[in-house]
Amino acid sequence: MVIVAPFAGGFGPTVEVEAAALREQGAIVEVIAADEGSTEAFGTNVLDPATRGPSLREGRRQGAIEVERIAKVWL
Repeated sequence: MVIVAPFAGGFGPTVEVEAAALREQGAIVEVIAADEGSTEAFGTNVLDPATRGPSLREGRRQGAIEVERIAKVWL
């Protein structure tokens, strides 16, 4: 199972708590969360159209880094 969590925090259990609960039930789980560069690209208003280009570039950069780890679960 791959959990994509672009935003940290929020209400309720954290993504890591949820992932741990799934793992306890035997699931193979990997979490993709926005790293520092991706979070910076979102800015303070994720609905601002000006963040689309930077967010796309950072998402592709982070995706290239994460691809091998996620492929082990995905494929």
